[in-house]
Amino acid sequence: MRFQNISAVIAALALSACASQVAYDHSSDNKTIGYLTVGWPASPILSQAGSNDNLTLFRQSNIEPAFMGAIGTGLEKAGYIEAPGMADGRRTDFLKSYPKPNHEDSYLDIVVTGYGYRAGAKGAPLRPWLVAKVRLVRAADAKVLMQNTVSYNAGTNDAVTVEPDPQYVFADRAALEKERAKASDGAVEAARKSGESVVGLLK
Repeated sequence: MRFQNISAVIAALALSACASQVAYDHSSDNKTIGYLTVGWPASPILSQAGSNDNLTLFRQSNIEPAFMGAIGTGLEKAGYIEAPGMADGRRTDFLKSYPKPNHEDSYLDIVVTGYGYRAGAKGAPLRPWLVAKVRLVRAADAKVLMQNTVSYNAGTNDAVTVEPDPQYVFADRAALEKERAKASDGAVEAARKSGESVVGLLK
């Protein structure tokens, strides 16, 4: 399946999220975070030379846990109590409403709007990319305590940017095909680093 120019799509999604950025409210009594199921795309995308296709070189099941695991570990190290919560894992935007809290002080609402491999503005080579919209709301009344966007090699402005790991660089799709294991490792690393950056928004 082919898509619109992914760079334009990524930029539009990030700009939309960043238009209402909210810095973390450190004054809030926030110890227990309800870590909701992350909204995740159906497939990674390869963006190269104006063509944007589903990328099936590696399994998504290897990548999503790396992202979510980095966040869970980071929350614990930062001194938060993590309380996993269920949400629609195929949503493409923030939740419209949140569960009635039990013991949660806040809910962490994350939507990965896209990920995969992309070429730079001048073409090859290909590097991993990922964009995640992040929102923290107070559990009692859904007041937004923090909102931002994490951009791993996605060429977006007004976002928390993460530079790609230089060891995961491929000349073209044929190179990705030839080194599938390494390509998968690159996508996992992008997810892990992005997850760590999400936690950084709460420090």
